[in-house]
Amino acid sequence: MNLMQRLNALGALVAASVIGSAMFFEFSQDQEPCSFCMMIRFCFTGIALGALLNVRWGIRVSHYGVMLFSAILGIVISFFDIVSSYPPISSWGSTPLMGLHLPSWGLIAFVSAATLIGLMLMFERQFAGQSNSDRGLPLTGSWSWLAHAAVVVIGLVTLADAVISTQVCGFGFCG
Repeated sequence: MNLMQRLNALGALVAASVIGSAMFFEFSQDQEPCSFCMMIRFCFTGIALGALLNVRWGIRVSHYGVMLFSAILGIVISFFDIVSSYPPISSWGSTPLMGLHLPSWGLIAFVSAATLIGLMLMFERQFAGQSNSDRGLPLTGSWSWLAHAAVVVIGLVTLADAVISTQVCGFGFCG
């Protein structure tokens, strides 16, 4: 695994920790997540998925595109959640964390992610020197544990999020 793949694996773990932290915070406060919160979580899952694609099948602009699209969609959803619930009221469903509600933290995290993804796209050397035959090689070496850990953590967090979403909303849209 090269340096950029390691950074992508770390990014996937960070996205998983954001999702897991949001789930822990909401359920430790005995609060059901709103439909916006679940959409925000799925946007973080999209960021993690793009990062894992870079780790497993090699660095590609299209994988960064998945990440950037998910981050921008998350910015829009978080912003709409903040604006539609201003001033913050109890219907937001979350207790403030360090003075900000979870949608505000989501907006900050998505803007940060989009900025970091944009910065990573500026390193053009990561796209050079990698033929199509080099992509998709087995993940071996001293850093392969990081890639495997990222896949397992993202898989478990996504599964838990899907189960929670199904429990809260059923198989349809939340109202």
